[in-house]
Parts: sequence; C-alpha cells; structure tokens
Amino acid sequence: MTQLFEPEKSGFTLRDPQTLQTFSLSYHDHGWDPERDIQYDVPIPCFSSPDLKLFADIVFYGDDRAPLALVLLDYPLEDDALLRRIADVYGNSCKRLSGQRPILYFVTGLQCKSVCSLLGEVQSAHRILSKTDLEEITASYAIQEVITFQTLLNDKEAANGFFAEHIDVREKIQSTITDTLTRASKMGFRNYLHHYVYSSREDGKKLPKQLLLLSSMGAKEYHKQCLEDAIAIAKFLGPKSFSLIREAVCNNDLDGHQITDIYEKKRLEWAYAYYGWDMKQDIRRLVEVPCYLDPNIQLLADYVFFNRAGEPLLVVLRDSLHLSMEKAFTVCEFYARSFKQSTGVWPMVLFCNQSENRLKMAALSGGFEPIREIIPRPMLELQVRQVAVTEFLAWSRLLEKSRSLMGIADPQERQEKMLSIVRKTLEIAKDSLSNPRFIQEQYEMVSRQTEVLEETFWERVDGSDQYHAQRADDLNLLRTVVADKRMSAKAEAQGY
Repeated sequence: MTQLFEPEKSGFTLRDPQTLQTFSLSYHDHGWDPERDIQYDVPIPCFSSPDLKLFADIVFYGDDRAPLALVLLDYPLEDDALLRRIADVYGNSCKRLSGQRPILYFVTGLQCKSVCSLLGEVQSAHRILSKTDLEEITASYAIQEVITFQTLLNDKEAANGFFAEHIDVREKIQSTITDTLTRASKMGFRNYLHHYVYSSREDGKKLPKQLLLLSSMGAKEYHKQCLEDAIAIAKFLGPKSFSLIREAVCNNDLDGHQITDIYEKKRLEWAYAYYGWDMKQDIRRLVEVPCYLDPNIQLLADYVFFNRAGEPLLVVLRDSLHLSMEKAFTVCEFYARSFKQSTGVWPMVLFCNQSENRLKMAALSGGFEPIREIIPRPMLELQVRQVAVTEFLAWSRLLEKSRSLMGIADPQERQEKMLSIVRKTLEIAKDSLSNPRFIQEQYEMVSRQTEVLEETFWERVDGSDQYHAQRADDLNLLRTVVADKRMSAKAEAQGY
C-alpha cells in the first residue's frame, strides 16, 4: 500500500507517508463492535463478472450481517466520475450478494470522499458515520432507489428523460420520493423498507437500473459498458494484486504457509482470487513427479498450480544454484516432460531466480521468455490446451519425417529443416487451431496419451549412442537440482 494503514482493535488510522496527516476512526465511539461488525480485506464477487474478485479494505456490517459501508484505500480521489463508476460496481455487487447497497468511502491520509447510492453524488466526507446513522441512511437511499427505478421501468418515456437529465421527469419522481420518505421517517427508514418496500431479502438483491440499461442499450452495448467498468477497476486492483503475489514469489511462499498474520494471508488469498486462483485448493508445494527417463529420480517442484480438474497448469521452480540459461532451459524441459508422462498434461514451467522470472511453454510452440505479468487461470488453462494440441501435431509430423532428418549432419541445417516442417504443419492446421471446439476435442484425446513423442524423435535422429550420452549429462544435472531442493525443503522444515 502507498499509505500507512494501521488497524487496531479499537479503530484504525490511515497515515499519509509524505505529510504524515492522518484519517482515523474509533469504533466504540461510533457504535461499532470490532469483533462482530468489522472485517478487513474482504473479497467481493463482481456482479457482472463473478470471476472478477473485487476487494474492500474494510467492511462495516449491520446486525443482519449486510454491509453498511465499505472503505477503499489507494484510489486517487481527483476524478469524481471514476469514483462514481467504481462505487456503482461495488454497490451493485454488494446488493446482488446481500440485498443491501452500502455507502462507499474512498479514503487517503489526506482526505475522504463518499458515495451514498446510485442517486447520490460524490461528496467530501469528514468522517465515517456511526452505525445507527448508516443503518438509516442506507435504508433511505434504498427506498429512493426502488421508487425511482420502478417508475422508470414502467414508463419508457420517463426513463429516456431521466437519463437525459430532463428536469421535469426528475422533479416528478422527487415529489413521489419526498412523500414516501415523509411517511417512512415516522416509523424509521429501515423498518419502512423491510415492511412496505421489500417483501423478502431477494427483492433487495434485484438491480433494476441494470435491467433498465440492458433494455435501453441492448445486450451488446450493455456488456461492453460492464467490461469497461471492470477494466476501470482493474486498473487499480491489478497492481495491488500483482504486488502481493510478487512479494510472495520473492519470499518463496506462494501458498502463504509462512504467513502468520491473518490479514496478510487474506490479502494474498484475494490477490490469487483476482486472477482466478483458489490459494487453498489450486496451489500445492513440494510436489513430486517421477522423472520420465528414470523413475528412480523423483523430481521435486517448489509449487504446482492445478486447475479444477486436478490437471497441472503451471510448475514453479526456484533457482538457488544460479544455473546458466541453457541448463535452466533443460531443467524446465525435463520437468514438463515428466509431468506430461505422469499426468498426460504438458504444463507451463515458471523458472524464478533473483534477477528475473522466465516462462517455458513447450519445445516447439513457445520459448523461454521473461515474464512480467501474472496469467489469469482461465487464460493459462486455454494456453495449456492450445500448446498440448499444437505440440502433438508438430511432433507427430516430425516423427513421420524423422528418416529424412537423420541424414543431415549440420545441426543448424537440421534445425531449419525441422522448423520448416513445423511451420507447414501448423499452417495447414491454422483454421482448426483457432477453433475452440477443435482444441477442446483434440485436447481430450491428447491428454490421455502419456508418451513423450519428442524423445522417440531425438533418439531416432541423433542415434542411440549420442542420444544416451546427452541424456546421461541431463540426468546428472537433474540429480543436482533435486538434491538441492530436498536440502532446502529439509532446512525449512527444521526452521533454518
């Protein structure tokens, strides 16, 4: 975080690191029970895209466990239109989840802004309101929202006028709202809302404005707007998530097993969820797999990321031996081929050292490239499937042509000939490889096969003696890497 956030049992203080100016709140003074009403670092499924996990730094709950207020940190406060947009997405997401639209507070050590509802403007706020005040205000705005959008849903002409900000339409609706709020104030807005407006909690989860926008804009434009909203939020949440995971990579603690602070662990869980990963279920550490050339050698992966079907998508290897790029490449190839033979799936391999992280995709359909971003799980899953099918097609064709390659003594000439065969093969299959259905069907077939086709190819082309001599050197390298990883794991377990 760019600001110094200091949560305590009795409240919190937010301190600007440059001016040291603070924004603080005492829970008990404002009617909050810190054990029951306050939660830090809360993930929230986005209403328009459940795979996108929003993030609230603090959530204030009412007695019914519905959120009354969210506090969001690290958002720049200069652009009110952007804050309004972000507040609408967060508010809709909470309403779809709990039946209540909370007040949004955007807080820095220097200032605080609030957005109270779909109808309210972005305002400067001197403090976060008390629990009693928030209960009444959120109920009041909920009543106003229901009246406004029920009227507009029943009157298309009025809806067009409302969004065009015609004064007469707004005044007519405001008159109805004023009369209703006058009656509601006599018994309390919250009681009136639940007795006369909502017949059930499900009524509160409806999003009438979204229904109105969908009908007026059409599905294509509406979903385009939802995507733009998600991108606007991702501009801020993405770097926050990325920095948390990058710190976990640097600490060699991708699954958070070394983290003792509950809030730090929750933040890391959210960071993975933002990219589609479940930290508790999808990430396993110190995973063993038998080496495809020598099953007596049990390779040890620092971490493996699995999909929901239990297939390995990403193998993470940390380099403590300072391997050369050539040796690192070889190690990644061996791990990927071993997982292929063991599981039927060729995973990506992420090789991490102190200077950079490199991603190894596959032998023919990807190099060994520096990576500076985190790949979302659905995208990685798709890439793994595409690579598996592409590799199978390419190596199958190379095996068919292996006899013509055996007579080429010059390695560079042979490599160029191989690439030419692969290019022609993939060019012929180009249309099929761009068809998701073809990829899925072929992947289901390919993932059942555990034969490592490229080994058969290289033994034919290089000749048995040269092939086995090279593989003997490779296995010695693997034994060194595995021994180092086992020593590191043992030292960590013993607390060194």
